[in-house]
Amino acid sequence: MATHSRTIVEVVAITATISVILAGIVFYLIYRLRLARGADGGKRASSFRREFPPPVDLRQRGAALKGVIVDEEGMDVLYLRKLESGCFSKVWYNPMMEEEEITEQTEYSFWTIRVDDELMEALFGYTDQKPSERNKNSSSIAAPSTQIFILHPRKSQNTAIVIKSLQISRREIVEAAMEGRGLNAETLEKLTKICPTQEETTKILQFTGDPAKLADAEAFLHHILREIPSAFVRFNAMLFRESYEPEILHLKESLQTCELGCNELRSGGVFFKFLEAILKAGNRLNAGTNWGNAQGFNLTSLRRLSDVKSADGKTTLLHFVVEQVAKSEGKRKGEETEMEERESLMLGLPAVEALNAEFCNVKRAARVDYEGLTGTCEALAARVDEIKRLLRRGDGGEVGRFAAEMWGFLEGCEEELIVVREEERRVVELMRKTNVYYQTGVKGGNPLQLFVMVKDFLESVDRVCGEIRKKLEKKRGGASPPLSPTPRSPVRFQNLQNYFATQRLGTSSDSDDDF
Repeated sequence: MATHSRTIVEVVAITATISVILAGIVFYLIYRLRLARGADGGKRASSFRREFPPPVDLRQRGAALKGVIVDEEGMDVLYLRKLESGCFSKVWYNPMMEEEEITEQTEYSFWTIRVDDELMEALFGYTDQKPSERNKNSSSIAAPSTQIFILHPRKSQNTAIVIKSLQISRREIVEAAMEGRGLNAETLEKLTKICPTQEETTKILQFTGDPAKLADAEAFLHHILREIPSAFVRFNAMLFRESYEPEILHLKESLQTCELGCNELRSGGVFFKFLEAILKAGNRLNAGTNWGNAQGFNLTSLRRLSDVKSADGKTTLLHFVVEQVAKSEGKRKGEETEMEERESLMLGLPAVEALNAEFCNVKRAARVDYEGLTGTCEALAARVDEIKRLLRRGDGGEVGRFAAEMWGFLEGCEEELIVVREEERRVVELMRKTNVYYQTGVKGGNPLQLFVMVKDFLESVDRVCGEIRKKLEKKRGGASPPLSPTPRSPVRFQNLQNYFATQRLGTSSDSDDDF
């Protein structure tokens, strides 16, 4: 029994051992099979994956792009170049999609192929049957170079630009030059700007070739000058006629302004009171000195009144003089009633402020250009003489109609300029006398400087009047004034000899720094 049991146990143990061994073998085979399948799958996948070799630049000496191959989806581009050396050994493959770079190269890869260079070039390359686009462009650019330039190229180009801006034909320009009318001032200004020099005019007139080959500017000038050799002289004359009326009118207005300004300065009134107050203040403050009995002063000192400070530094001599003149005018207007200083000051300020309006022509005359005033008439007369010489030089065939149009205008100009020249002499003499009236001994120089000095003084007075008015209004808004006037400390100024120039009756000092 025991023996039988032991036999059964041994059989079971052997069976279990065999089962374990067989299971291990099965598991081992399955493991190897999976490994084999995995390797085979990886190999198969790698064989069907695109391999993108790094781009190879197709740059060789003299290479030019000759063809393009695009795949069905338009993602990959293959550029073909025709090389001067005749070989087609390099291709630039440009992938449009970003994929993982595969460095492993296998002989079974589907996309790793060899390309027959000569066959591909024969199939997909092409040769030029017509001139290249570059040659076309170069020939089109070279075409204008066949044009003939007589002027300097830059001047020719600028002249052509001006000609294109003209809103009138060549025929109309020629007819207008013959008739002496028909062109506005703007067109005449443009034509005078492109006027050729005498040397250029000679070269253009001596040109005997085909006018169609001339550049735009030269063709225009050739056409105009062949018809009328003196065309640009005529354009200048016609432009002068257009500009004469505004210039002579401006000159007349300037002369009238200067004459009225002189009359305003000699009219007296409040301005004379200012001069009197300034002279008295100077003599009072310089009493006991060589400058304490002056009969007059240089008007350049008017600009320095605001520089003279009081002893306490709270006011200036200009403020003091303005207040004194305003009080004097206020008391004159209210002479039948007694009033305080503040009331007389308020009453007299409008009279001082009106000085700017009364001297309006003085302020306008200060802006007149003296050289333009005395030189315009002479310049206009010179232009008239120049045009007259042109008309006398030409014969009836060339300048007949032009002369008939211009002679009447020139005769009227001559008559008017004679009158204006006389008026100019009279006004200049009046300004000289006015300068002598205010500044004895002053000779020569620009007589219009008197207007400038007075204008600056009037502007300073107007500014001070505004400051005084604001000060009075501020006090009026404060506490009510006392019934009895508050005693006022006298205003003291420094000696004025460093600010004013002495000008005794009929004489003038050599220095502008003394009163």
